[in-house]
Amino acid sequence: MKLALAYFFALLAAAALAQVRPADREARVDAQGVLRWQDTGGEVALMGVNLYTPFTADYRGLLELGADHKAAIRQDVAHLRRLGLGVIRVHCFDREISDAHGNLTDNIHLELLDDLIAVCRDNGIYTVLTPICWWDYKLGKTHGFSNNYTMQELTTNRTAWDIQARFLRQFAAHVNRRTGRRYGDDPCVLAFECINEPLYPDGTPDATVTDYINTLADALREATPKPIYYNSWHGRNRAAAAARINGVTGVSYPTGLLNGRALTRPQLHRVAPSSLAPIPEIARLSRMIYEFDAADVEASYMYPAMAKAFRAEGVQVAAMFQYDLALLAGRNANWQTHHLNLLYTPGKALSLAIAAEVFRHVPRGTPFTRPDRGSGVWLDFPPFDITTEGNGHSVCATPTAFIHSAPMGYWDYPLIDPERLERVWGVGSSPAVEYGGSGAYFLDRITNGLWRLQVFPDVFPLEDPYTGSPNPKALLIPSAHPFRVRLPDLGDAPVILRPDGTPADPGALPPGDYIIAKATPPKLPALPPLPMHLPAIPPVERPLIYGTLPEQVTIPGTPERITVHLHNPGNATPRIRFQPEGRPTPIFADIEKREAAGLPSTCTFTYLPPLPLGTYHARFELGDARYPPAGAPPFRLTVLHPDQPWPLLDPARAISAPWGTAGLKREAGTDDGRPTLRFSVPQGFSAALDCATERFDVIAPLSVVRRKVPDPFLCITLRARALHPATTAFELVIMQDDGAPFGTDVPLTAEWKEHRIPLHTLRYFAHWQPLPPGAPTPSPDPTRIDKLSLCFGRWLFPGRAAEPHAFEIGAIAIE
Repeated sequence: MKLALAYFFALLAAAALAQVRPADREARVDAQGVLRWQDTGGEVALMGVNLYTPFTADYRGLLELGADHKAAIRQDVAHLRRLGLGVIRVHCFDREISDAHGNLTDNIHLELLDDLIAVCRDNGIYTVLTPICWWDYKLGKTHGFSNNYTMQELTTNRTAWDIQARFLRQFAAHVNRRTGRRYGDDPCVLAFECINEPLYPDGTPDATVTDYINTLADALREATPKPIYYNSWHGRNRAAAAARINGVTGVSYPTGLLNGRALTRPQLHRVAPSSLAPIPEIARLSRMIYEFDAADVEASYMYPAMAKAFRAEGVQVAAMFQYDLALLAGRNANWQTHHLNLLYTPGKALSLAIAAEVFRHVPRGTPFTRPDRGSGVWLDFPPFDITTEGNGHSVCATPTAFIHSAPMGYWDYPLIDPERLERVWGVGSSPAVEYGGSGAYFLDRITNGLWRLQVFPDVFPLEDPYTGSPNPKALLIPSAHPFRVRLPDLGDAPVILRPDGTPADPGALPPGDYIIAKATPPKLPALPPLPMHLPAIPPVERPLIYGTLPEQVTIPGTPERITVHLHNPGNATPRIRFQPEGRPTPIFADIEKREAAGLPSTCTFTYLPPLPLGTYHARFELGDARYPPAGAPPFRLTVLHPDQPWPLLDPARAISAPWGTAGLKREAGTDDGRPTLRFSVPQGFSAALDCATERFDVIAPLSVVRRKVPDPFLCITLRARALHPATTAFELVIMQDDGAPFGTDVPLTAEWKEHRIPLHTLRYFAHWQPLPPGAPTPSPDPTRIDKLSLCFGRWLFPGRAAEPHAFEIGAIAIE
């Protein structure tokens, strides 16, 4: 018996302590431009994140909390290890670790960078270092050399080149106080990227850029034999290809940046080539994606699709921008357009884990076909499945691993070989697990009949995380849920034990670290837990409710399915309050309590109740809880008669829309008492400001427009005028939810003019969204109109582009 227990304990200890190899392998780029491990010759294929604990707003955010920066590093790196990620990129804020002459300054920021690199090494995670970034984002007072130059001067002023070269030599020669190695010699430092996102004065020739690259690369080469990359974004791949470097780095943000709100409609069709889209000049160079994200998308289907696209381009290393520190992620107060953290966005975190599996499984250079524009719902490349249906999810299903980023019923997806499974990771229920929590779980096999389980806490949404507001965006809740496993080696009645051997209740399992066994062993010694770093989470006793109602125009009786999140300790009745504009008596609609997506903390609701024609302000209510909360604007819903014009743009509300071009002025106006919008470029158009665009979400999805009249008779109606003699037209473009743009030029005069533009006369704007070779030109679909763009620029005003330009427009509708 003692021998059996000793063997049992040895198995568990080995699983707890020996699951990861330190990041201690050297990599070099071969003559064909492939980054390879030196010990085996195998190709490097790493997915990871950008992480900035030692610098910028992350450093200061932890400082304001009074938190221990080194403890925060260990917590976040443990989460990255838990997700199976293999690399971090750090673009170092040189202003914080240099002086005006380019000398490296040894201070707390550099000490924390040492610690971050060392902790990543211990957890099997490699580091890509970008020593120069120039940006002064939320830094406060600094003394570095970048304070004295614009970015354009850094790249073209040869005195600044010498300063940067000095800094790079000293940076690569710095001895990490934790590992005892120079950065330039430390195996856990995978590569160096000379500078982050360089900018150049207009007209800078490639030859000058190549000279600049060589100056930086040669300085690094004096201190390190490691691969050296250059950030060739903004079309500088050819200049980089002529330089003495090993690789180029590129970027991919297919959904844009700073939309100011969560993008809730399907975005899979927007996955597109990165700035490293293959060209012959960089064929001999290694390729890395230094930053990528599906910005402002909370759903969990984009990362694996982007990973597949990167592999098609020959990319071997990719780092999502940027991982939110666990202590700060609840507010998402740093980079508002990005939000990723294992605790606070578990589905997205699991989708990044799946993207890492894509990098491991999909050979470099495998072709990528974008999802069909007509559906854009599924992307299937076994062992991976991606869908935008429902809230969207991604799946990795191999004989040994099943990873899913969102709840799925056991009937939705068959396990390939349950007997061989080694890992089951996910959010919510799966074919192998029945679980109702909204946090992530990780189930890892130790040996036959014995598994390790880690359960992370529930996360409750409080607010759209992409607005940039200082308010909390999400809340962790230590709820306990039933956890049932359907795996052959565990039998029909497995037991769940805490690491100290005490039994846990599978009917109410709180967050924590557990062992699942086919039968209770005679004795189980205490075990060192796998790192998971759960924060202390107080119970939440108050009711919470969260849901969204996109601003809509609809007709009576139109159903619309929504998901509402509830934390309902008092078992109150959830409902929606519709307050008619100009009338005192509200209309209430109880929310039908039906579990949605396998999570008991959510429910679905199909509305509308019988609402008379008019405009309503709506709020969700649960006991004393309200969403939007008191003081915040309510949701707005307008019920129209089917024969009334459907508004696409309301100037009174569009004045505060977040999207726009720098240099374009937007003002409110009136036309005979009706609100209007005025757009002006007082300085005129130039090479620096070629065009100006305002993009708006349409007020309503037009899912019922087809009920009105046949498509050929639908028209866009608007009223507009020029405010300067040189402004003779603007472009009107509608964009569908599949990304397809259709537009036309609208002529302008100094007098107000009514325009009726038949929808079928809009032409497809292939210069905005190219069609695949051989694809037929589509026609506009009124049921899919998603956004409206108003655009004007130099090409519209030949000979007069430099003069001031402005126009004014009233409401835009479809009828």
